[in-house]
Amino acid sequence: MENDKTVKFSELTLNLLRENAAEFRPGFVAWVADNWGLYLQFENEALQVAKAGREHYSARTIGEYLRHQTTVRENNSPFKLNDHTIPDMARLFALRYPNYCNLFAYRASPNRPAPKHAQRYANMHEMEAA
Repeated sequence: MENDKTVKFSELTLNLLRENAAEFRPGFVAWVADNWGLYLQFENEALQVAKAGREHYSARTIGEYLRHQTTVRENNSPFKLNDHTIPDMARLFALRYPNYCNLFAYRASPNRPAPKHAQRYANMHEMEAA
């Protein structure tokens, strides 16, 4: 798989996104194609966490770290990473690295189902009811 930050958005990744389109927010394919380097930074951080032995981690933590790093490095760049993009990056990571598919928690929403390829975690209201 692509590891180098200079690698372009690939047909393999595009096919993964198309085959699992219901799991991603509308517009994510265009976003990730335009921000492939940022996604690869997310992927690199997630791989470091997984290889350090963590079984579960927060995609949001990685996203906020990248948001900070991007802000510090790129003074005049438009805002690229929002709260809606981070769950989609985690879902794409799970597709690209199935051996780490349970690193992040994935929740269903009214707009998309829980990923087929990952362990389903209860939504917050379901955990409170237990």
